[in-house]
Amino acid sequence: MKNHSAPAGVIAATLDGAPLEAAAAYLMARERSALPDWSPITVLLPTLYPAAEFSAALGHAANRPTVLLPRITTLKAWAEHVPIEPRILANSQREALLYQALKAIDWLQGADRWQISAELLTLFDELTTSQIALPLSFDAFLQQLETAYRGSSGAPLHFEATLVHRLWFAMVRGAAAEIDPAAAYLMQLSRLATQVSAPVYAIGLYDLAPAENAFLTNVAQRHPVIQLHSAGNDPAHELLAAAWANPEHNADLRSRALACRTRHPHSPLQGKLALFAATGLEQEAQAIDVKVRQWLLAGKKRIAVIVQDRLV
Repeated sequence: MKNHSAPAGVIAATLDGAPLEAAAAYLMARERSALPDWSPITVLLPTLYPAAEFSAALGHAANRPTVLLPRITTLKAWAEHVPIEPRILANSQREALLYQALKAIDWLQGADRWQISAELLTLFDELTTSQIALPLSFDAFLQQLETAYRGSSGAPLHFEATLVHRLWFAMVRGAAAEIDPAAAYLMQLSRLATQVSAPVYAIGLYDLAPAENAFLTNVAQRHPVIQLHSAGNDPAHELLAAAWANPEHNADLRSRALACRTRHPHSPLQGKLALFAATGLEQEAQAIDVKVRQWLLAGKKRIAVIVQDRLV
């Protein structure tokens, strides 16, 4: 299941029922006295896709002819509006720097250097956002990895460690006068924490980075910060949460499946989930095309197509 623990100083609340409607009712109960002007309040969502639906739920909960709604945004989008002095190096420039570094060391003959550069950028951003700094010494870095993997380093681990360590510091040298977007995000969060002047509601924000939790804690020292989570008592929600649970902190997939079957003998996805055995990508695409057309003809509007990666 998702981690529902709240950062220090943050009020945590678990909601029953439909998440957006329940969150709107909760906000209404706490902020009734501020009506009709909720504009100083900020509501943070995981993405902006449910923003319109949540706005409608707030309007319905307020039951007023006119309501100034809160700022509804994501944490990253909110922070991006905070100006900072250092120049931010665009990801395209960072990717080009990594590509040139990979080309210079010539270790990966025949490999897609652009794809490797993009994957390394994602890794470096995760390290930065998690506030993990690589040691200057490669031996110290390798020792950290050996400790993490509980064993001695073989050739594959040594190669990957060398690649990551060398390219990390190549990026640092290549962008000495600039900062990357992940580092800029940390700086913007720090500054934003001092500028917040009203309550903040975080809805469905799970597994936040340490810097993001620190931001909520800092704001909570001066203004209420409320973190709202769904109780997850919907059988379908529970099944999906168990299927995609973090394997590092939960039982193996088979054990999670058996536990779900014990609690819900009849699958909550029965009649809602279908599998199609395609013999290739072309047949798969044709099947998706037919199904989407059928849904559109049936009047469905909220349709999503999820693939393994963007290249597909």
